[in-house]
Amino acid sequence: MKQLKRYLQEIFEIQGRLARGRYWILNLIAFLISIIAQIILIIVALGLYYILGKEIDNSAIENIANITDIIIFIPFMLATLALMYRRSHDVNLPFWLMIIPIFNIFYFVYISLKKGTIGPNKYGSDLLDKK
Repeated sequence: MKQLKRYLQEIFEIQGRLARGRYWILNLIAFLISIIAQIILIIVALGLYYILGKEIDNSAIENIANITDIIIFIPFMLATLALMYRRSHDVNLPFWLMIIPIFNIFYFVYISLKKGTIGPNKYGSDLLDKK
């Protein structure tokens, strides 16, 4: 439980560097949390429809899905951006390159797969340095 709490705090952190393996683990955790939260929100919304005696038709389900998508999307996107921000610093690249359309796809793949800068860089010390 302590480890999960530490991961959750680390997901939104924006200082320093983020090693490649840790980046993938934290992205996976953020994704799983968003899926679980969405399922919970849908169940709660359907329960409210039932309690209020409202008919649950296709439009109601569509509305619930759209609302939960918006509620979950914003924190998940902020978490993803925070992780990418720190990961870009590990490969010694500025994050602003991410805003260039089309290029941002290649940038994402590059920072996701490239090994971090060996030794310290302008964003912090090497996270994998064994010294």
